[in-house]
This record gives sequence, C-alpha cells and structure tokens, in this order.
Amino acid sequence: MPGSQPSEDTKDQIGPFSSNGSRATGYVVGGIEWYRKHFKLDKSETGKTVILKFNGILMNSEVWINGISVGSHPYGYTPFGFDITPYLNQTGEENVIAVKVNNTGYTARWYSGSGIYRNVHLIITDPVHFSVWGAYITTPEVSIGSADVNLEVTLQNDADVASDAHVSVKIISPGGNVVEETEWQVKIGAKEKYVFSQAVVVKDPLLWSVNSPNLYEAEMTVKDSNGKITDRYVQTFGIRSIEFSAKKGFLLNGEPLLIKGGCVHHDNGLLGSTAIDRAEERRVEIMKANGYNAIRCSHNPPSEAFLNACDRLGILVINEIFDVWEKNKFMPQDTG
Repeated sequence: MPGSQPSEDTKDQIGPFSSNGSRATGYVVGGIEWYRKHFKLDKSETGKTVILKFNGILMNSEVWINGISVGSHPYGYTPFGFDITPYLNQTGEENVIAVKVNNTGYTARWYSGSGIYRNVHLIITDPVHFSVWGAYITTPEVSIGSADVNLEVTLQNDADVASDAHVSVKIISPGGNVVEETEWQVKIGAKEKYVFSQAVVVKDPLLWSVNSPNLYEAEMTVKDSNGKITDRYVQTFGIRSIEFSAKKGFLLNGEPLLIKGGCVHHDNGLLGSTAIDRAEERRVEIMKANGYNAIRCSHNPPSEAFLNACDRLGILVINEIFDVWEKNKFMPQDTG
C-alpha cells in the first residue's frame, strides 16, 4: 500500500479527492507516493535468479531493495524490470522492496491516474534462463500453403561459470498439436547473453484475422547438461501478413480490409487507471461487440492484458508510444 497519507480534510479536499484537480489526475490528488513490500525466499529458491518486473508505474519511479537503489524509470506507460538477486538477504531473512513514485506537475492532457497501476511480478528462475521479453517472433512470408515463422530468442547465464545448454522450441497449433519443432546446443559464457535466430516453416497455417483470431504458441524450454529443465517460457503469436497499398488500402493476409477503429485511453472509467485483467478484456469485448475491428491506443502503450485480449478476440492495434515528440504538452493556460 502507498506509504503516504492524505492530509486532514478541508473544504476543498476530502481524503485524496480535491476540487482543485488536474486533467492528468482528475479530482484525485497527484504527488509523491511510497510503496513497500516485505517477502522472504525459502530454501528451494537458494541460488536462483530473482527479477522484479513492473508492467507500469505512473510515473518517475525509483526502486530500492533492502535500502539499496537498484534503478529508476521515468515513463509511466512502459514495462521495466531489474535483476534484484545481488541485493537480497540470505534465505529465510526478510527483504523489503520500496518504490517511490513522483507524479507531480502537468503530466498529460487526459486522465492518467497515479502510482503502481499495472501488475507486478516477482520472477524466480535458475541462473540459465530466457531473458525477460526474450522472445521475438515474426511471420515475414505467409501464404495459404505455408508460413515462415522467424524466432529470435535471448538466453542468459547469470552464473559465475559457463554452461552447456540445450534449447528446444515447439510450435503448437490453436488445436493444441505440435506442428513444428527445432532445437539448439548452446555454450553460454558466465554472465553472458546469447541471441539465436531460427526460421521454421508451418504447413497449411491457420491464419490470424479479425474474424478468426487463431493463435499459435511457441513453447521454449532450456535444459542444463544434466537434462534438468532450468526455464520454460510460452509466447503466443498469430500467423498473418499485413500490407498497405495505394490502390487497395490495408491488406490483411492479402485481402483488403476496411479498418473500423476507435481511439481508447488506458483507464477503465469509474475503476480509474488500474489495469484489472478482466476490466481490460471487457473493454475489448465491448468494442468488438459494437462492430470495431481496430483500436488506436491513445496515446501510449496499453497494458499487457489489453494487448493479449486484442489478440484473442480479433482486434487490430495501433500501439502508440508517445503523444508528443518535438512539442511540449499544452499547459492549462493554452487554448490551442
């Protein structure tokens, strides 16, 4: 829970709600907040790599582990993470995560909310593991009869000694069948990352479209020299081609498609900006039920849960990264 507490109520402010709000925080007061989380590791987690991953904090966040600063992240809409292994206490001893959030000033032209508003994950793996966001999958060549699936996978070794690793990837169809498989033998040095690429061909692919949102899975497994599984990661993806043509417009899988889109901000109405998984999914369901097949995320990356729902339900996404570039945001006195 936030460590800061609202001041005494006044005629202009009751708890965190103020009549002098802003466009960015509505009638909720922005400012500086502190969060703390206490946890212990048990014996089975001795020698593991521990990664702390945030899907979004609004904004200007700083993270400490047991009083030691491990990093900061200024932008409120992108995920980030830290390897906190070096800062942890011995197994069985208490650890403290402290997060400071500084959301002051004019931060947006829309309601942004404030604080830790998206999911937080504590990832515990063996030292040889797939990197966070370590799978990049593309489908550069797609036809009715076959599709090229390009895999780019990042493996890392956090141990102090080199390791012989065996990596396998299974491509699993929407029906649950293994349709392709590939594997590598990798010798990865101590404290190193290894990026490897591989192209596989999927025969007679079930294409992703707005009417048939077929999703495949890439199931990735890494084993050590003794055959022990040290990490497993599953990445969903759709097989499809996209193209823009001056004559035919937007093409999905070679066929013209009229984009029926709407602009959607990241908040969930009366729930605020909190990215509750079911609330994120429900928004996409409502858009789909009302005839939309595309969403422009105004004006920043949405949550992982929102994007996953678009994949499952058949919604195209224009995923913006920033709403401005060379110009500043409008201040309250501006009318333009």
